[in-house]
Amino acid sequence: MSNIKKNIEQQFNNIKNDIKIQLDKEFDIEQTTKHLASYLPKEVMYNSELLVETLLSNLMKEAKSTIENLDVKTKNLFYSEKLNEKILEFANSLKEDKNLINNAVEFQNDKSKLNAIIAGGTTFVMGAIGVTSIASSSIINLIVSGIVALVVAALVFKVVYKKQLEKTRENIRQVAKSYLNTTQEQVENWLDQVEIAFNKELQLFLNKNANLNLRTN
Repeated sequence: MSNIKKNIEQQFNNIKNDIKIQLDKEFDIEQTTKHLASYLPKEVMYNSELLVETLLSNLMKEAKSTIENLDVKTKNLFYSEKLNEKILEFANSLKEDKNLINNAVEFQNDKSKLNAIIAGGTTFVMGAIGVTSIASSSIINLIVSGIVALVVAALVFKVVYKKQLEKTRENIRQVAKSYLNTTQEQVENWLDQVEIAFNKELQLFLNKNANLNLRTN
């Protein structure tokens, strides 16, 4: 592939760095997943459009160099073919018809697990207080033991819940990373097919032009 591969890597690195900054903190899980589910595909599609335009611009420059020694009439004929527009239409059709680039990303934010931890934590706290109430023989012991049990249970719940939150956040980071790596490969494959199609059309034109030269000379 032409130098477009460097452009692809640069564009996707920019997106990856942007996402890394967004996820490099204790972000709100529900809000962030909703945002990324829309934001990531839009960024990929937008940048893929920029990249195909860059590719076609580079290919047209190379094509102009290839036909440089042809006569003016043939050059004008080449430009009238509007090869870049023709291939751009092919590129868009190829992307849409074959779904070459994944335009959807799904996040599992483990909300059910978090809710289960909350429910379990509440049950654990209330259970600890209940057991203490039965075991205590005096009002003072009841109060003191109940408070201790409540504090311990609350601390345990906080630790478990925090761990699950971080696990969920890390899963979101990995899903975003995987999506971008996959779509980067898909964009490379797509543009590779676009370049092949362009060069094929250019070669067909040159072959026809060779025949025309033979007839006119």
